[in-house]
Amino acid sequence: MTAPPIAGWLRGYPRKRLRGDAAVGAGGRTTMVSLIAAVLVLVTGAFLTPLFTDLPEAVLGAIVIVAVRGFLRVGELRRYARLDRPSLWVALTAVAGVLVLDLLPGLLLAVALSLALFVSAASKPRLAVLGRLPGTHRFGDTDEHPDAVTIPGVLVARPDGALFFGSVNRTRLGLLELIKSARPAPYAVVLDIGSSYHLGVPVLDTLDELREELARDGIALHLAGVRARAGQELARHPLAAGLGRGGLHPTVAEAVSAAVPS
Repeated sequence: MTAPPIAGWLRGYPRKRLRGDAAVGAGGRTTMVSLIAAVLVLVTGAFLTPLFTDLPEAVLGAIVIVAVRGFLRVGELRRYARLDRPSLWVALTAVAGVLVLDLLPGLLLAVALSLALFVSAASKPRLAVLGRLPGTHRFGDTDEHPDAVTIPGVLVARPDGALFFGSVNRTRLGLLELIKSARPAPYAVVLDIGSSYHLGVPVLDTLDELREELARDGIALHLAGVRARAGQELARHPLAAGLGRGGLHPTVAEAVSAAVPS
C-alpha cells in the first residue's frame, strides 16, 4: 500500500487555519500554498536578498501590514476581556511592545509576562482536604463532596496542581496550618502528590523538611500517588530513607490504611 502524497495530507487540514494569511488574500485555497510560500521564503532569504536591499521601507512596511492585518482581531480581544483577563493583558502587552519597542523585544516582553503569570498562578495551589466517599475506597475533596468522611487522626490533603520550586513551600505552610486547626489533632498526614510527575531537588528538600517538622511533633508523613519517574527521583534523595518503605503508597486508600493503627 503506497503512502498518500503530501498534498493529500495537507488538504486534510482545516481551512480555517489559513484565515488571515497573506496567501489567502492572494487567492490561495489550501495549505499547500503555505508550504510553497515557505519554500520560496527560504530560497529568497538564502539567494535573493540583494534584490530587496534598495526597496523603500514604506513598501516593506506595507507588505508586512497586509500580511499580518488578518491576525489583529478586535472581536477576539473582546472575547478575552470577557472570559480571560490575564490573557488579554498578554495580548495587549504584545501589541504595545511591538509598536513601542520593535517586533522581537515586544514579543519577548509578552512571553516574559506569560511566564510570570503562569508561575504566579501555579505557585498558589489550593490545598484540598480529602475524605472517603461513602460506599467506596476512593477519596474526594470535601468541598466538592460534602458527604465525604474524613478519617479521625489522619489528615489527608492534596495540592490542586503539580509541586515545583514555586509551590512546594506554600503547600508545606498550608499543611502546617491545616494541622493546627484539625480536631482531633492528627497523628499522621497523608499527602497525595499524584499530580506531580517530576520531583526536583527543591521539592524533595522541602518535603524532607516537612517530614522532620512533623516528626518532632510525633506526626508521621505518608506520600500517596507517587508516579514512576517521581519515585525514581525520590529514591535517590534522603527523603526516601526518612519515610521508609511504610511511608510511600500507590494510592490514598492504601496510605490511609497504613497510617491507621491496626
